[in-house]
Amino acid sequence: THNTQHTTHNTQHTTHNTQHTTHNTQHTTHNTHHTHNTQHTTFSSFHSTHLHLQIDPKKRAKLVRTQYNTPKNGPITVQQGFWFSSHEQWKYMELPYLDVPINRRVFLNGERARTWNSALLRIPGLFASVTDVRKGNGPMNYTSALGIQSIASQVVAENTTITPYASFPVILADQAVGLVWYDNMLRGRRMQGRYGSTESAKVDGTEIAPVMTWDSKITTVLAMLGGITDMTRECLKRDNTYERFYTIVEREWTLKFPTLEGEHLPFAHPSRELPQILSDFPDCK
Repeated sequence: THNTQHTTHNTQHTTHNTQHTTHNTQHTTHNTHHTHNTQHTTFSSFHSTHLHLQIDPKKRAKLVRTQYNTPKNGPITVQQGFWFSSHEQWKYMELPYLDVPINRRVFLNGERARTWNSALLRIPGLFASVTDVRKGNGPMNYTSALGIQSIASQVVAENTTITPYASFPVILADQAVGLVWYDNMLRGRRMQGRYGSTESAKVDGTEIAPVMTWDSKITTVLAMLGGITDMTRECLKRDNTYERFYTIVEREWTLKFPTLEGEHLPFAHPSRELPQILSDFPDCK
């Protein structure tokens, strides 16, 4: 009797395993079908055609054509920025966007607008999200909303703090002019120390941010070296994604920028030096 019950139990167990195997077979079939429907973008895969098709339109809506107006030289067509802070151009040091002629033209126009804005307003430097200046002995706060209001989609907080690292996209666009802007900010009092460039300064030269951050230093150094696009281009080609990257960038920027104004304008140079108000650091005279 015991053996009969044991055999019955084993029979039930075998039946359970058979059902489990059937379930696994169905699951495998489901996964095979699931993989068959995978949709690929340049760097991602989506298991839904619906989701895949939503990506380009959503991104396209964020690529906005606008213009910076100069009083005597006409408009400069640019891609609207979030705040039009220099840090928004970081991608140009990472991926080979500038390989695509229309994208390069729009990028150069953006840097024309950046330099013309500061030159016209007699601002001795450029704007980017950065640690703000210390007011007296008070705390130092990070201010993100720094940029150019007329070509930004968001509200710019203020335009009284400049930072040397904001010159990095200008350096990518025209190294000589970019370094002129970089130098103009470094010539301010306390804008250099034993550890290199200072974080930021007030445009009237009365205050600085006595702090060091990686992002306010590495950006200018990397831009001077041309970025890392030579390496990432080779990686994209090796992974067979370069052509798709190029095609998407060319298509999207061509759709939004069929024509450009302001390409004839040179990059503007500083029209004012940073006032020499503070004393220099004792060990940096």
